[in-house]
Amino acid sequence: LHLALQLVETLPRSRSRDEHELMLLNNLGPALQGVTEFNLTNLQKVYERSFRLSQQLGVKPHIALLRISAIHKIGLRGFEETEQVGSYFLEIAQQPSGSIETVYYVEGSYLLGVNAFWQGYFERSGIYLQQAVDNYSVEFQERHLAEYGQETGFYCQVRLAQTLWYLGFPDQSKQHSETAWSRARDLQHAYTLCLVLAYKAINACERRDIE
Repeated sequence: LHLALQLVETLPRSRSRDEHELMLLNNLGPALQGVTEFNLTNLQKVYERSFRLSQQLGVKPHIALLRISAIHKIGLRGFEETEQVGSYFLEIAQQPSGSIETVYYVEGSYLLGVNAFWQGYFERSGIYLQQAVDNYSVEFQERHLAEYGQETGFYCQVRLAQTLWYLGFPDQSKQHSETAWSRARDLQHAYTLCLVLAYKAINACERRDIE
């Protein structure tokens, strides 16, 4: 994708050229999320450029990049901005028919859940992460993987496990941790495996489960 972007730079300026660059950036963002040594500053450049191009072209910003950028804003203590994006996801998940758009609802609940966790609001975090787990559907697994770079449903379950530990429910915490790990192991998606296994290990440490 980086090579493709370099080639796009050689094209004469036009709407078609900008549309092509935007498409490449929107595919690059989720891929970069899974490359752990790729620093935040470079990822930020990708989604900021994507948003600028979206405005120039008069199209809506890529929704997956919006979610990815909001997660990384937590690392910069941008809690208020992340809260706004999470609420926006839940808003657009509500359909006129009264049903919900499952992928947006899960991703929005994930945003709000981890955002609350890192501020120490464990009860609120637990509510949002439980929403994500309860509304997750394997039917949309490929969309989570392709658009957001991870199996968000499984990751929310292991994050819920950690939150439940802090809320004083060790048995439930362990059960969710083991279930998330079993599902991630069956899926064999590398980045999701890393996320789930890392938090499973943290949860085990907190339970004094040294083995």
